[in-house]
Amino acid sequence: MQTCFQVPCRQGHTKCYNVSDICSYKLDKFHHLIPCRTGEHLQSCSGFSCNAMFKCNMSYCIPWAYVCDQKYDCPQGDDEMNLCKVNCSDMFKCKNANTCLHMTNVCDNIEDCPLGDDEFLCILHNLKCPINCICFSFAIKCVNLLAKYLLKKLPHIYVHISAGYGVGINVLSDVFHHVIIIMMHNSGIANICPMSNKAVKSLDFGENQIDQMAIQCFFLPHAQILKLNQNKIKTIHSMSFHNLSKLILLNLAANPLISLPDNAIVSLEHIKVVNVLFIWFTHIGREVFSNLKIDFVLATDYHICCVKPAESTCVANVPWHYSCSKLLPHPYKMVLTIISLFFMMFVLLSILLHFVIRKSGASFSITIIAMNVNELSLFVYYLLLLINDSIFGERFPLQELFWKAGVALLPQYWYCIIPFRCN
Repeated sequence: MQTCFQVPCRQGHTKCYNVSDICSYKLDKFHHLIPCRTGEHLQSCSGFSCNAMFKCNMSYCIPWAYVCDQKYDCPQGDDEMNLCKVNCSDMFKCKNANTCLHMTNVCDNIEDCPLGDDEFLCILHNLKCPINCICFSFAIKCVNLLAKYLLKKLPHIYVHISAGYGVGINVLSDVFHHVIIIMMHNSGIANICPMSNKAVKSLDFGENQIDQMAIQCFFLPHAQILKLNQNKIKTIHSMSFHNLSKLILLNLAANPLISLPDNAIVSLEHIKVVNVLFIWFTHIGREVFSNLKIDFVLATDYHICCVKPAESTCVANVPWHYSCSKLLPHPYKMVLTIISLFFMMFVLLSILLHFVIRKSGASFSITIIAMNVNELSLFVYYLLLLINDSIFGERFPLQELFWKAGVALLPQYWYCIIPFRCN
């Protein structure tokens, strides 16, 4: 039989407890009484004085975390009586609870409050704020984080770095391993890929020198906000925003983007706001928002409104005459065709008539014929529009800028400029 060098729970048993456990009522995670399940360590406690614990009336001591927790732990239930109506004078009050703790139970590496807030700020004890930084609780703002701090582990969850001078995002994640919000606004960084962090929820990389988005650039499973506005991003690949399944807001405003391809953001299944203000696209994929339930599309280029989900709001100012179907929408196309054919026949008849009677009034007839030939060229202009409408078809609303800058518009351009018709 093993010898018990402490106080035995029962005479002759090997189950023992420390002297400090005498008259101390505690439960394990299964709500079993410890250290002696049958309560031998709680005997003869009526006159016992409790140290940093709550004294039950004429009985044992209980931790202050058990007081006012809506469970009767004292034999007479006095841990849930009038005491719960008073403030925690000279004690620590737990958040969102009536629980009061003795100050010796704070920062003792044991979570006594329901939310664990008695241990929440303890990690900041004796923590020195890095040079060139300003610290407040779990927030830190640095003008330039010195290299010697990149080898440490810092507990801050809000991190604002400016003038980072090449500090990589993954290095910051290693230093601030609990970081939730990262702000590297106007910090001079040029590359953020690849980026991996399982805790961060908000990232702001606005006004930097980022010029490309690699395929599968991110692994941020809990990120909800990603700001990349006012960078130098020219190209987005179909898988650039993969592994951002919980993203709600994506800000790409004021980048020199020219193309928004199909499947660029299709993996963002929870996306609600897309900001592409001050971007004029030459190509927009028709399926770029496929199967996404977006609430707002913030845009300057109104063409993107043609591919937004039906239930979404697009803030771009769309011209009243613009159509999201073709260069020549079907109703206009039919009316213009009929009118053009009618005037073409009228002009041809006028030319023929004045050609026949030109001998009786040669100068007058020649003038009218010249005017009619000039008007006949308007039909040629419409014919060119009709040809371009057939070439671009349903793609025209998403490639209008490409059409205006391309070879297909040259005949109309020269037709307008040379005779000065298109004022």
